[in-house]
This record gives sequence, structure tokens and C-alpha cells, in this order.
Amino acid sequence: MTSQSFLAAIFAMFAASAAASEPEIIRIGLVRADHAPGCYGAASLEDEAAVYAQHLESRFSSAVELCFSSDGTWEAGEPLDLAWGAREMLASLEDGFRPILTARRPDGLGRVPMVFFTVSDHSDRSMADIGQNSLALNTRDPLPINVDMPLEVLSDFGIVRDTVELVETPGPEDTVAAVRSGAAMFGALEVSSWARTCNVYVQDQVGCDDMHVIANVRPRAEEGMVIRNDASKELRYRMIGVHAYLHLQSPESFRWLVGDDAPELEPTEAEAFQIGRLAQQ
Repeated sequence: MTSQSFLAAIFAMFAASAAASEPEIIRIGLVRADHAPGCYGAASLEDEAAVYAQHLESRFSSAVELCFSSDGTWEAGEPLDLAWGAREMLASLEDGFRPILTARRPDGLGRVPMVFFTVSDHSDRSMADIGQNSLALNTRDPLPINVDMPLEVLSDFGIVRDTVELVETPGPEDTVAAVRSGAAMFGALEVSSWARTCNVYVQDQVGCDDMHVIANVRPRAEEGMVIRNDASKELRYRMIGVHAYLHLQSPESFRWLVGDDAPELEPTEAEAFQIGRLAQQ
């Protein structure tokens, strides 16, 4: 057997395995108020919905049905394989599904992990204590990372923006210094700024051994696609791949699914809808 025929045989085996792992019908739940509830095959759909379903069918060996709901609940007799919608609208699927995709932010930034910290002498402080207290933030560009994302995290933890006194600093070193001096009770930096500031790279650099990390967490995704926990890896990975290029290969269906603001879809972690884990105390 030549190397070419061997590779062809391996590819055929992989393709057959992937096809066998796909369900006969892939049902995708969609939370939309502009469509009658129920499940519809590609041939029964119209306009952009039909384009989207047909695009998926061209990439899989399964038929595709789009199952619409206006409130995030679907009939029990029509089990879903995946669903797309706002985080709150997919809450009914939380136990049996996990996120795999989310829309990239309109500003082009991902959901960058944020480090929240305080002085080590007060390691008993928690995220909840930031409310009614002061928080040092680095106002250096890009502001969406240095200011907007920390405030989004506070919102995830139920902390109201107006209850926090913001202490603006010109750079990450100044943010740590503000907490160190007591000018702010807490500080927040995106994770790479924290690493650059607190890991000692040069002889005279001051580390952050006197700081205590209370959280290393990213903002929750506001919307996304979830997939059944028991779905095959092949279906999960291929579905991620198809949607990651949807804005290029089928712009019409991408805009119908996601809207005009997001530039693209990106893979996300299984906990993307959950409030992030706190640092170990």
C-alpha cells in the first residue's frame, strides 16, 4: 500500500467514525420571538434561517432541525443537541449542557481574566467587601480591558457599580502601589499586567509578596451556544469549527444567528456562563 492510499484509508476511517458519532438529526434550540415555536427542518424554513440550516447540513451527514422558543423552554418530546441564546434564556438547560461558543465582543477583545487583590495583612477580605469600599483601576489604554472588564466582574458578583469608590491610576504599577499605600482597599488588573508587575524580572523591581489575590476570574459570557454534556467529541469539535468560520463562509446566516455587533464566534470554556471561581484563600 502506498503512503497516499494509506492516508486515504485513515481519512476514510476517521470520516466514517465522525459520521457514525453524529445523531441522525441535529436539533438546535434558538431563543427567538420572531418565529413560531417548534422544530423545523431545513426544507420548512425560509430566508436566513433556511440558509443557516442548509449550511450546517452541507457540513454534516445529519439532517438539521431548528427548534424555536420565545422563553428558553422547549417541548420534552424534542430533545435538543445544542442551543443558542442569551445566558439567562438558556438557564433551563444548565444541568445537561455546557457552553462551547460565544460571540466575540464588538470591541474585538476577548473575556480577559482579571486579578482582584488586597494587602496580605487583610487576607480575610472577599469580593463582597469591594462594595462600599475603594478599588484601584489602571486607566491606561485599552480601557475596555483595564476598566470595563473589572466592572463587569463586579456585576457578576452582584456588586453595584455606584457602591464602589474607583481610584484611577495611570498604570499597573501604580495600581499595586495604591493598594500598598492604603489609597485603595482593593485593586484589579488584567492577568498579564498582574504578571508583568508582580513577577520580578529586573534587580530593582518590587514584587507583590505583600499582596493577596482574592479572585482570578473573567466576566461571564452574555450569550453563546451550548451542547449536551453527553454529545460526542467529534460533534462538539466539528460544531465549533463550523461556527468559528461562519462569519466568513455564510455571513448571512451569521448575522441572523448572532446579530450585527459581534465580529465572530469564538470557542469558550465550559464554565463561561458561571460566576468564576475565587482564588484559593
